[in-house]
Amino acid sequence: MRHIYCLILISLLFFPKVIFAQVFTLGTASSFVLFTVNGAVSNTGSSTLTGNIGTDIGAISGFGTATVTGSFYSSNAVTAQAKTDLIIGYTQLMSIPATATHPPSYGGGETLTTGVYTVAGAGSVGGNLTLDGLGDTAAVFIFRFGGAYTVGAASSVILINGARACNIFWVSEGAISIAASTIMKGTLIANNAAVSMAAGGDLDGRMLSTTGAVAYGPAIAYIPTCLNNIAIPPPPPCCNPNFGSTINFVLFTNNGAVSNTGASNLSVNLGSDLGVISGFGTATVSGTIENANAVTAQAKIDLNSLYNQLSITPVTNNSHAAAFGGGETLNTGVYYIGSAASLAGTLTLNAQGNPNAIFIFRILGAFSVAANSTILMLN
Repeated sequence: MRHIYCLILISLLFFPKVIFAQVFTLGTASSFVLFTVNGAVSNTGSSTLTGNIGTDIGAISGFGTATVTGSFYSSNAVTAQAKTDLIIGYTQLMSIPATATHPPSYGGGETLTTGVYTVAGAGSVGGNLTLDGLGDTAAVFIFRFGGAYTVGAASSVILINGARACNIFWVSEGAISIAASTIMKGTLIANNAAVSMAAGGDLDGRMLSTTGAVAYGPAIAYIPTCLNNIAIPPPPPCCNPNFGSTINFVLFTNNGAVSNTGASNLSVNLGSDLGVISGFGTATVSGTIENANAVTAQAKIDLNSLYNQLSITPVTNNSHAAAFGGGETLNTGVYYIGSAASLAGTLTLNAQGNPNAIFIFRILGAFSVAANSTILMLN
């Protein structure tokens, strides 16, 4: 009966005001030339930087010898919002369908036109890489790496025929390392890893990390003067959410521990892409345990995509109380709660004879279920 349970979805929106527009934006994070959600931000030598510099958790150091046209932000309302916007932006970039695969190495004099390029593992740029906008100033170039991303010394990214740095994104699932004397164009985003650029570099873009240190210089960096213009594809229909490989997991996290207590009985797979799995020696698991491998890397991408779909499905009911249960019966719908919410007692979901009826509960905060509570499915 797993196909029935798939139609009951609870989306916990931990970030306020999560709005997925038709055009991509980094929000507050776009004003930062160097930023990390969690980590130190440091500079070496007489760098020149245009744009804000900040971290939501971590130290900022070494900028006494630098020339900075911008402000410093640390652990305040600005960095909290930049954290939210960066994570939303990263999720959006990961959800855009790939248009091309590419060998792990870019450059060597090659020219690429607009596209979403994907490398399953680590990747690199060496020598010259030309990005050709073909006369379109809205041409988009997204490069996604399933591992670390490195740029060799004295390499250059060259823009021609309308290509602009504001529409170029380099997204890695590992550390980003830019070697000395490199000319780089676009926004660099490392997910759960560090970002660094060595001496003599020139960056028309940004260096951002969801969790990891940002180290710079001595070099030049400046945020793009144009606004990005990336259209986000519409999600699948509301009544057919695409789970991707997450359909095979009963317990999964992108980043965190997965633990069990006692003689639990779990069907299908469980896993974590970044975290410890423990306590399942006493459990019965009818599936595999996946940890930090190609399976969890894909599940991470698919979970982000699923989250996007659920976040932008139109709300049909925003007037329900924050407390569910107590013997009530609900019909199909997308229920939105603008705060923490809870379930206690019995909640009956009535499909009214439609096996494709969908129930989505979007909760802007924590969600708790009281002991001995039950969800019943009817009709």
